[in-house]
Amino acid sequence: MKHLNYLAAVLPLALVACSGDGADTGSGADLSEEELVKLEQHLRAIPSEERVSAVTPIDADADGRPRAGSAEFAQDSIDAAIAINGPAIAMVRLLKLITKLPPTVYDSDTREFVWGPGDNDNGVGQVLLYIRENGPEEDFKYHYAFVRLVDRDRATALPVIWGGANPDPEDKDKNVGVTLWDFDANNAFDQLHDPAFTLDHKTQGRFVMLYGDDPKAEGHARYNVAVFRDFIPDDAKGDDPQPLDSEYFYGRVKEEPSGPQFDFMDWKLKGDLCDSDPDSCFDNNVVADQDEDFRLRTVFIDKGIGRAEVEVAGGDLTSDVSAVECWDKNLDRTYLSISADQSVIVSGGQCADALQSSLAELGVPSIGDIDADLMSKLTCVADNGIDGDCE
Repeated sequence: MKHLNYLAAVLPLALVACSGDGADTGSGADLSEEELVKLEQHLRAIPSEERVSAVTPIDADADGRPRAGSAEFAQDSIDAAIAINGPAIAMVRLLKLITKLPPTVYDSDTREFVWGPGDNDNGVGQVLLYIRENGPEEDFKYHYAFVRLVDRDRATALPVIWGGANPDPEDKDKNVGVTLWDFDANNAFDQLHDPAFTLDHKTQGRFVMLYGDDPKAEGHARYNVAVFRDFIPDDAKGDDPQPLDSEYFYGRVKEEPSGPQFDFMDWKLKGDLCDSDPDSCFDNNVVADQDEDFRLRTVFIDKGIGRAEVEVAGGDLTSDVSAVECWDKNLDRTYLSISADQSVIVSGGQCADALQSSLAELGVPSIGDIDADLMSKLTCVADNGIDGDCE
């Protein structure tokens, strides 16, 4: 059985964005001791790379690459985690790069630190970043934005990254927040101000993520929800690449102090994955026509043994297709079952005792556990950007 061929087209995420590296932000404001304390508090609003990353659930080899076994859905889950990390890590690195410099100004009226505006080394105009402390009536204590503008004119300002956060004053790793990278807004800005602009080889769409911790969980439980809308990576294959709509829910549960660790993922997407024959879903003979609904759920225990459950339906398929795969600590497959309309096509091997039950029976979290209103708001932001009516 071969990988779903759609993965090869959508998982590599080489991102294009204005970096602001080397921007002339001046020598920085002459901050008082009180303002320096405020600055440190404001900077906690920006999450760490680790906090927005989907942790690859296995240890890397000597070359820093994840170990590869014969369990294909396990590897697909790892590839998906790496793909999610692309825009999230790029965003954090950009913001951290800028905030290593001293802020240009502090505004005590708006309780806002500003870096810039400085020249954009990777595009037209200038860039600036601000982090603002909100009033008590807001959902988030802080919000921040990476903004593009031309002629240093704030009337032309357009946010392309936006986020809000409620940092834990005692533990920086328990930062709760939401962040948006609006590639469409970034492209619209260039199209308006750069006569040479073209969409060729430009990342398109929007990416929004919510991250937090579950205070009710025994031990330590962290989670992330990520939504891609109309997403096309800059290195998409073919003359007419199709946009991707996808949702991810992933996290880690650690039963402290010496209990097991669980890494889980629930991944949904729409894409042209199959022909009418169920066997086509796991081969390379897919014709570009109708989109199917794809879902992959996985759990890894202590970065090793695990179970995957796959569902593919709709589109060209005449039958609903499902699959279950289990693997050992080396990610080698120990069990595989494929069914069409609940009739088994292929079955062989055995799951470890702890993984013979379904993920639902094991209590592994899923997208369905997320508050429906919250998920609706995240989807609205991904669909419409920060200016959409998503209250």
